[in-house]
Amino acid sequence: MYRILPLFLLLAACQPEPAEIVKVSPLFSNHAILQRNADIPVWGLASPGKTVEVSLGDESRSTIAGQDSAWIVWFPALDAGDTTSLSVIAKDTTYSFSDLITGDVYLASGQSNMEMPIAGWGKVKNYQEEIKSGTNPNIRFITIERATAYTPSATPTTKGWMACDSSTLPGFSATAFFFARNIQPVAGVPIGIIHSSWGGTIAEAWTSKSTLSANPDFADALKKIDEKSGFDKAGVDSAFKAEQNLWLDGVKEKDKIGLSALKPDSKASWKSIKVPGNVEENGIPNFDGIIWLRKKVTIPETWAGQRVVVRLGPIDDVDNSFWDNQVLGTTFGYMDWRTYVVAKAEAGVHQITIRVIDTGGGAGLWANPGEIWMQNPAGEKILLDGDWEYAIGYQGKDFAQPPGSSNDPNQITVLFNGMIAPVKPYPIKGVIWYQGESNVGRAIQYRKVFSDLITDWRKTWGIGDVPFFFVQLANFTNPTWVPVGSAWAELREAQTMALSLPNTGMAVAIDIGDSVDIHPKNKQEVGRRLALQAASLIYKDTTLASGPMADSIEIRHDTLRIHFKFAAGLKTKDGYAPKGFAIAGSDQVFRWAKAWIEGETVVLKHPAISQPAAVRYGWDGYPIVNLVNRAGLPANPFRSDTWPGVTEGIK
Repeated sequence: MYRILPLFLLLAACQPEPAEIVKVSPLFSNHAILQRNADIPVWGLASPGKTVEVSLGDESRSTIAGQDSAWIVWFPALDAGDTTSLSVIAKDTTYSFSDLITGDVYLASGQSNMEMPIAGWGKVKNYQEEIKSGTNPNIRFITIERATAYTPSATPTTKGWMACDSSTLPGFSATAFFFARNIQPVAGVPIGIIHSSWGGTIAEAWTSKSTLSANPDFADALKKIDEKSGFDKAGVDSAFKAEQNLWLDGVKEKDKIGLSALKPDSKASWKSIKVPGNVEENGIPNFDGIIWLRKKVTIPETWAGQRVVVRLGPIDDVDNSFWDNQVLGTTFGYMDWRTYVVAKAEAGVHQITIRVIDTGGGAGLWANPGEIWMQNPAGEKILLDGDWEYAIGYQGKDFAQPPGSSNDPNQITVLFNGMIAPVKPYPIKGVIWYQGESNVGRAIQYRKVFSDLITDWRKTWGIGDVPFFFVQLANFTNPTWVPVGSAWAELREAQTMALSLPNTGMAVAIDIGDSVDIHPKNKQEVGRRLALQAASLIYKDTTLASGPMADSIEIRHDTLRIHFKFAAGLKTKDGYAPKGFAIAGSDQVFRWAKAWIEGETVVLKHPAISQPAAVRYGWDGYPIVNLVNRAGLPANPFRSDTWPGVTEGIK
C-alpha cells in the first residue's frame, strides 16, 4: 500500500543535486520514532547513478540514485517497541543513527494555536510545572522549520528528533504534547509527533495545487503561483517588489500625514498610546487604515558609532519604518518579525517612526512587553516599551489586500509544498490539526476548503482514510449578548461538517477560550480532548469522547425539542438552566429561549414565538453556554436553519 503512490510523489518532488553529494532525509535522526506495523521507507538525494546502501537493524537494502537524484528503499514493518539503528552509506559518505524506536507517529499541523509552545511566546497555564514533570522518553518530537515553496520540496529543514525532557519541552507544540501525553498510555506504545505548523496561516496554503485547481475560487491565485514557480529567487523577489510598490503607491495617496510625521514639529494631532499591543485594545476601537507611531529614543555615548539593531516584532499588516528621516525598512506580512539595523548610530536623541497600514482586524506592534528593543554589538539593550505618540493618517477598510512577500506563508499551496510534501512518505498513524482562525472571514467557503484539505493529505500519503482529528475554534471575541449572525460560528459549523468524512474526530473547545486572547492557555484540555477522539476511533477505547451533538429537531406547536447524541448524563455544568439557545419563527428573528432538560433532550420555547422554525446554540464568537454530558464535555454549537450567513458568498 505504501510502495507505489508515495514513491511516485517523492520522485516528482525531488530536485537534482549537481554536486557529488549524498543526503538522507532529515526526518531520520537519532531518537526517531518509526511507525509500527507499517513498511518503512528510507530516502534521500544523491548524485545520479550513485549506489546507496542502507541498513535498518539487521536488514540491508541497496539502490541507485535516479537521474532526478532521488533514492528510496523500503524495509518490512517492525513491531511496537522495537529499538533499532540506521546507517546510510554511499562510497565515502556515511550516516549513522541510533536509538530509533517503533511506535505510533502523528503529524501535527495548523496555525498558531498548534504552533504555540509550552513556554516561550505562548506560556500555557502552569507551564513551569509542566516542564518540570514532563520528562517522558516515550514521547518524541521533530519540528519542521518554517518554509515556503512554489513547487513541492524534497527535503524539510529540521533539527531532528528530540525526546521530551525539561530542556526540550519549552519549545514543543503545547497542543501536540498534551495530546501525546494523553494518548501514549492508551496506545501503550511510544508516540512520535512530526510538528509542522505556522501561525496566522490559511488552510489553502496547506493544500496542494492538484486539489485547489479543482476549486474555481482559487483560479487566479493559482495563476500567480504558476508564474512565480518558473522564477529563480531573484525573479520572485523582483516580482513581489513590483507588486508591493504598486500597492504602496495607492496607500500613500490616502495618507493625510505622510512623511511630515518624521518631523518633530509635525502638525498632525498626536496623542499617547501604549506600545507594543493591539491599538484597538489600547484606545482606538475598530481601527482599520493608516496609523503613524513614533517615539524619542536616546543613544548613549558608549554606543556612538556602533551598529544598532532595532527590533520591533511583528507588525499588523504592513510597516514603513524610519530612523529620524532615514528609512529603516518596509515589511509585508504581519507575522514576520521586524528586525532593522542602524549601521552607525550617533549619540543623542533620535526618533523611531512607523507607518502601520492595517487592512482589517487588529493593528499595531504585536510583540509582548519586553520584546521590542534596541541592541548594540555587546548585547546591551534599551527597551522600546511604553508610551509612544500616534496620529491617524487615514481610517477606512477600502484597501486591497497587500501582496505579501516571497516568504509570505499565506500564498496558496506554498506550505503544502514547503512543509508537508517533504514529510511524505514517512508513515503516520494519524493527523491532529488546529487551524481556522485565518479563514473566519470566509467561513462558508471553508466548508469545501477544509474537507478538500483532509482528502488531499490522505491522497498525498496514499494510505487510505488516515485518521484526522481537529480542534473546533475556541470561544473568542466579546459576547454580543443578542442572538445575531457570527462568522466565528459559521467557521465552527464548517468544521463540524467535516465530520461527514470517514475517520475524523473533532475536539470542541467552546468553553476554554479567552475573549481577548486568540491563543487560549488551557492547551492541556485541548490535547486531552483530541486524545479522547483518537482513543475512541483508533484504539477502541470506550470512554465517552464527544460532547452532546444535536441529532434531530422536533417541533410541536410553540415548543421545540432537540434530541442529542453523546448525551448520557445531559446536564449544565453550573446547575442552572441551559444557556445559549435561541429560536426564531418564519421571520428569521432570533430570541433567547427558555430552555430545560428532559432526559437526553432540551426543550425550548419563547412567549413571542407561536411557531418555532429554527434553533441556534452557541451561535456567537464568544457564546455564553453551559450544556455538557456526564463526562463534562461541552455541547457542540449548531444551527438548524440554512438561512444565508454573514460570510455567504465571500471568497
